[in-house]
Amino acid sequence: MKKRIVKYPDPRLSRSSVYVYPEDYDVVRRVLFSKTYYQRNGSVGFAGNQVGLEENIFTALIQGKWRFFINPEIIYKSQKVFPNTEECLSIPNKSYVVDRHTWIHLKYVDEKNQDRSQRFGGLDAVIIQHEVDHLNGITIADKNNHGG
Repeated sequence: MKKRIVKYPDPRLSRSSVYVYPEDYDVVRRVLFSKTYYQRNGSVGFAGNQVGLEENIFTALIQGKWRFFINPEIIYKSQKVFPNTEECLSIPNKSYVVDRHTWIHLKYVDEKNQDRSQRFGGLDAVIIQHEVDHLNGITIADKNNHGG
């Protein structure tokens, strides 16, 4: 059963997400899982607001495995950026070129409710930046640095 993806310019996509408290980690993670499980084929990530959640959580395909990130915060990022062509489930049939950092360092709570701090590079860094932007109310259409 497919769940509906929130489409641009729905105002829910432009709102910042809300902090998830520890007592809600498991429930919010299960809800996001249930709303995204059948849509994963061909996708690399889902932010909570893309499936109607207001909580600060996303799931993404990182190093070949679907992982959950609760209350993610990019705490460091490379100075070097590069133009990256991206698509988004919330903006179907369009692509945008946005500048992305080559690496990021992310603080978050993982799927085992553990506080983590980890550096990501390459495609993993791009996916995470895309999803964190969503959680901050920013889409690739808003961030399009190169016209088009």
